[in-house]
Amino acid sequence: MVFAEADTPPGKSTYGQRRYTESIEGNAPILILVPDGGTMNPLNSSDEGTPRTSEVKLFARNLIAEINLLTGHYPHAIFNHLAPSYLDVSSEVTNYPEGIRAIAFKEYTGATQAAEKRVKSANGIVFDVCDPTKNSSTLTALHREAMKATKDKDFAISSLARGIIGELRQNASVNLYLRDDEKINVGIYRVGKSMSNAAIYAMRIDPEIRSIGIVSSQVQDGILDELDAIVLPGGSGAGQIRDLGPEGTKKVESFVESGGGYVGICAGAYSGAERTGGKSKSTLNLLGGIHPDHENKGWARGAAMVELENTEYAKRLLPEYEGADKIFYAYNQGPLLGIKEVPAVENYVVLQHFASDVHHKNPEAKGIMPGKVNLMIGNRKDGKVVLCSSHPEATPGMRWMAPRMIYWALGKDSVPYSSHYVRPNLYSSEAMYDTSRNKKTDSGLKLMLNSSEAPDKRVAMFKEIIKTNPRRFKSHADLLALLQDSKKAIRSAAVAAAVQLDFFEAASFLKEAYVHEPNEAVREQIKHAISIIDVL
Repeated sequence: MVFAEADTPPGKSTYGQRRYTESIEGNAPILILVPDGGTMNPLNSSDEGTPRTSEVKLFARNLIAEINLLTGHYPHAIFNHLAPSYLDVSSEVTNYPEGIRAIAFKEYTGATQAAEKRVKSANGIVFDVCDPTKNSSTLTALHREAMKATKDKDFAISSLARGIIGELRQNASVNLYLRDDEKINVGIYRVGKSMSNAAIYAMRIDPEIRSIGIVSSQVQDGILDELDAIVLPGGSGAGQIRDLGPEGTKKVESFVESGGGYVGICAGAYSGAERTGGKSKSTLNLLGGIHPDHENKGWARGAAMVELENTEYAKRLLPEYEGADKIFYAYNQGPLLGIKEVPAVENYVVLQHFASDVHHKNPEAKGIMPGKVNLMIGNRKDGKVVLCSSHPEATPGMRWMAPRMIYWALGKDSVPYSSHYVRPNLYSSEAMYDTSRNKKTDSGLKLMLNSSEAPDKRVAMFKEIIKTNPRRFKSHADLLALLQDSKKAIRSAAVAAAVQLDFFEAASFLKEAYVHEPNEAVREQIKHAISIIDVL
């Protein structure tokens, strides 16, 4: 798009001697510089360096991933993995006349100069992660906000990524949202703390789907013209409609009516169906006659791993379920889709009904859920609409269902996915994530993270949590702590869990762990895990 063809594919890393310098190949005119490593002890040297946290490098990797999620392209990036007490890449070359320091200095500065030349020739942006003052005032403010954020760090990093892209689009005639005519182009709508990342990563299971995060301003600027389908993920249905605004909702409706695909998951299913109850009646109303049945007892039922029943039609569309006696998905207060006696929609099919009855947050809702629709496909003029109440895109072993729903929404024949991802028998029982279960799991997490406990006891607890309450172990911080644990068994168990949980979002953490892992067997395990979960 901007750079000439390179030997290294975009997004892949190459390393200098002893892996001190890492260069990530990019195909967008953005260069991310990470000159302060701080965690890698130099080899063959009495100078051990100064141990530092790895937050800055993980921050940079998350920023790179976010730019890729938003645009479908990779920025170039140069990492120095050595501590500044051992190698200061901003110093003069004469300070390192010989030895490992000289080699590492030459590798980093040489890679940086070459990358800067390529980026600047395309009127691009050079962004320094370690020194915000080298960037524009706007990006400096966003950078500082993202670095200090705790609760909403993912959203703050996303804001910084959008800021970099926005500044680039002002400085250069580069459109990072160019349609890829050889792929299925899918926009995942983002607003607030939604489950958009889970959907974006799940889509990447399919190499023919290019998924990017999109926001309201882009919808109003016409980005739907470059897309084949739009996904409204979990979050808040009313929040999605408010954020789209009247103009945005009209554009989505027109997009679907003209042949675009719509996939609504949980909150997005609320948004796509006809709203007949609740405080807000605003909705896209893509499927009239299909409504969320929560009028009588409210929507706040609770979270669970729910049992579902496939219809005969689903069995034909989903051959992967053959031999699976029961199907289980993560559920978090999604709509119970109902069909009116005289539906206003034609040619719809129901694929799954709920067998479970979730009501632990609202006992008065007992008995309402069983038999209601979880998954369905309908038509809206020339377009198709897929509504799903539960969260297959966030359920280990089921995340492949997200790209499958895109094929349905576009009327395309499905394609098979690797058995690494298709595991419908991974969970075999219903589980209500009520207060009692969550407290027990959280106690187990404390034990698991406590390095003073016996490793075998910690590993056993690890496996129990993954089996009985996997939604509680989705913390990047927890995984990072376990990957850095002093015990080999714990680090190995963390790697295995990342694979079992389809924790695609953790690929950058595993890459970081691979650099520092001292045990060769665990390094090989990490390498294999990366080959599975690095769907980007």
